[in-house]
Amino acid sequence: MIRRGNYSSAVNLRSEIADFKKYVYWYIEDLSNTWQRCFLGAFLVVLILYPVKLGSALSDALK
Repeated sequence: MIRRGNYSSAVNLRSEIADFKKYVYWYIEDLSNTWQRCFLGAFLVVLILYPVKLGSALSDALK
């Protein structure tokens, strides 16, 4: 049987990802308040668009 040194770290990472997913799902299910949903949506839009805008500004500056 071949033993790999990174097996335990992969298992730990997998369990951490599962815990994070549980927390995210719990938070999304808890969003009964409309303002929380609006805030989360705006935050996600900013999180996605800001790096894109920053990247395009950097590429324009480097031309």
